[in-house]
Amino acid sequence: MDDSPLNPMTPALWLFLVCLVLAILLWPPLLEQVVSLNWKICDLHPVAFGSQLLMAVMAIIIFVGRRQVDKWLSLHKPSGKTLVFTLVTLSFLIIISLAAMESACASFVTRCGLPGNRLIISGFSMIPYWVGLIFRISR
Repeated sequence: MDDSPLNPMTPALWLFLVCLVLAILLWPPLLEQVVSLNWKICDLHPVAFGSQLLMAVMAIIIFVGRRQVDKWLSLHKPSGKTLVFTLVTLSFLIIISLAAMESACASFVTRCGLPGNRLIISGFSMIPYWVGLIFRISR
């Protein structure tokens, strides 16, 4: 693919923008507005900073080598069916993996006799935030 003025948004630039937006969203003060990073068992600020740095470096690498990325993507472009199947399968596997990890951690906490409930250890409440919002809106 060429970087002609008629087609300024190449796939590499889209990928660059996605990485850049993720790097911005992973900024700890912004991320802390959505999720608490001060858990009772550890501080997640370094993890957020590391993830933000990784996304920013990936965005820079993609931007610098955008012609090579475009060339590789044009050679290995999947069909529409393959792309949808891959995204659905990946989403399903991520959900199953997260559920398995949650189950394993819950059984580990109860089996090892760690002090307190797993909700106390992780610092989350039993009622999700969105349930509280629904009750506040309905009043």
